[in-house]
Amino acid sequence: MSVALVAAITLKRRIAKSGKAKKDDGLHAESLARCGFLFIKNPILYFENLIMTHDDKTTKYSKRDHHPWTLVLGGGGARGMAHVGVLRVLEEAGLVPSYIVGTSIGSVIGGMYAQRPDTNEVYRRLTAFLEGDFYRDVGLSMFYETKKSGLFEQLEAWVNEVRKRLLMSKLMLTPGAFARDLLEQALGYLLDDTPISATVIPFATISCDLVKGTVEIITDGSIITATCASSAIPGVVEPVKYDGKLLVDGGTTSMTPVWEAKELVPYPVIAVTIARPLNSNATPTRGIEVMLRAGDLASMHLNRRSLLSAEIVIAPDVGDVHWSEFHRGEEMIQAGQLAAHDALPAIKELLQTRKSGTSRWWKSRKQPSQKRR
Repeated sequence: MSVALVAAITLKRRIAKSGKAKKDDGLHAESLARCGFLFIKNPILYFENLIMTHDDKTTKYSKRDHHPWTLVLGGGGARGMAHVGVLRVLEEAGLVPSYIVGTSIGSVIGGMYAQRPDTNEVYRRLTAFLEGDFYRDVGLSMFYETKKSGLFEQLEAWVNEVRKRLLMSKLMLTPGAFARDLLEQALGYLLDDTPISATVIPFATISCDLVKGTVEIITDGSIITATCASSAIPGVVEPVKYDGKLLVDGGTTSMTPVWEAKELVPYPVIAVTIARPLNSNATPTRGIEVMLRAGDLASMHLNRRSLLSAEIVIAPDVGDVHWSEFHRGEEMIQAGQLAAHDALPAIKELLQTRKSGTSRWWKSRKQPSQKRR
């Protein structure tokens, strides 16, 4: 705790001395001091989280006035902002998950909530990051089409096209358009760099081993490293070397990791899928389009099969939002809220107050563990 406080104070003094205070620097200071402030505000919770094992927390968060359950958050880039809307509705209804499992952006939002179960705080940190200099400098706008109605928009589209072509050239020589360090820096603004075992709610991320082709469930180690491995979009971010493996975005094999959640704990699963609907009017005419279309079809069918194992599926209407269009975050949050409100009656029925014999009933519904493929 003292180390965190000293680091935060040092950083704030450095900012004051340089006279270049930014939102990004403030977030770093806040992240460093979080553990210290938690100790001051609630020392019992601080030490409890410090000494409790992952299994201890799983047991603790299953002892509620409703059935223990797992929340699965799927991948989809900017569409993942819908997860915030879903979490907000669940939180307002008093429904806190016993376990959270996430893929890609689902691991980012899930990790933030697992560390600090407060949607207002999750929203605040996300907004501060997306409005900060670091995010703007990354330049994700090059990945989606912009309207070319005015001179400025046309110029911006041209610059993005040049940058895109340069990145495509870079891909011929490097494993990704962006270095892993850049993604880890971004995650550092959103997550506290603590072990996964230190989260308030038990949490796991999903990645894919690029060499062996196996699905990797990560429940220990640095939460930033694990989330980075789960979010390393193939071709966009270079693969992450972790525990002797070469890992990429979990959405490669598990867009909505229901099977993996069932393998971890025998709880009923409420899954949130944010996969973009397939454009049935699109007719591929070039080789690259055919390749991408084939990949989309494979991902869609695999995701549908996985969702069949979930007790409840929440599917926000994310429309045609591209994975890089984070400026449409508010739209996605509203979509998540609407979908969660629609599903709330079914969720409450599923998680009704415990009665005699219900624990055995849930145990009898435990599905066989899925073997890693």
